[in-house]
Amino acid sequence: MRQWLRVIIVTSVLANVPWMSLAEEKTPPQKDKAATATTPDEWVHEDTKFQESLNSLGLTAGYAGKCKEKNAEAVEQITAQALAAADQLVRLFGTDAAFRFVFYAGLGAGGLKLDDAKCAQYIANWTEFVKEHPELKARETREKK
Repeated sequence: MRQWLRVIIVTSVLANVPWMSLAEEKTPPQKDKAATATTPDEWVHEDTKFQESLNSLGLTAGYAGKCKEKNAEAVEQITAQALAAADQLVRLFGTDAAFRFVFYAGLGAGGLKLDDAKCAQYIANWTEFVKEHPELKARETREKK
């Protein structure tokens, strides 16, 4: 009788231990798969969008500098801001992202033909980018001191 009582006690205690009852648990309700599912194709698409954004930003920086080439101080300012942006890209995303940005900035500054009619837009876009990222402005002012 005592042995049966022990078996019943041990069985009832073990039944309340979470790892013992895992096999008996029902699977939890599924979340909305459309909201949580990510596929490798989606990752590639997001990576491509990021790289295209770096290309565009680099070209904008280069074109803005090229538009201001008659004003040496403005070119130095844009160059300092672009280098600060590259520094932040290295810190946040690695050297590949920074290299892509700097490469396209170089193309914009000297390698590609510039449409003079769009100069105001390139300068406005670059100025807006710098305003949205105060860390670039802070570094630029520190370098001047």
